Amino acid sequence: MFTWINISHPFSVRERNAINEAEEAGRVLEAKELFKDIRAQSHFPDLMTYSTLFDGLRKQGYLDQALGLFHDMQKSYLKPHDLVIYDIIIIAMCRSRKLKDALELFSELSQRAAA
Repeated sequence: MFTWINISHPFSVRERNAINEAEEAGRVLEAKELFKDIRAQSHFPDLMTYSTLFDGLRKQGYLDQALGLFHDMQKSYLKPHDLVIYDIIIIAMCRSRKLKDALELFSELSQRAAA
């Protein structure tokens, strides 16, 4: 069954750039708050915006927040089919010694590829 998804308000380039600039300046928590504020206005992020936040949170040691964002994305209209996102999350899990979680996510990715 096909379901239409109403994405009438995607993130604009301006919003994505503001998040990217905050992340690049080392203010990843500010970027995450901006992300939440924009989402609260019924605007929908794209994979590039999620990737920017994942990577920034990972680099600054906020793995749990990055994983929370990843799980939110999995529940949303946007499915994390982009290998870059899986790469960021799996590497972060390995560096944080969450090897079991990394292996489970890798297995999930492998199963999706085989399907």
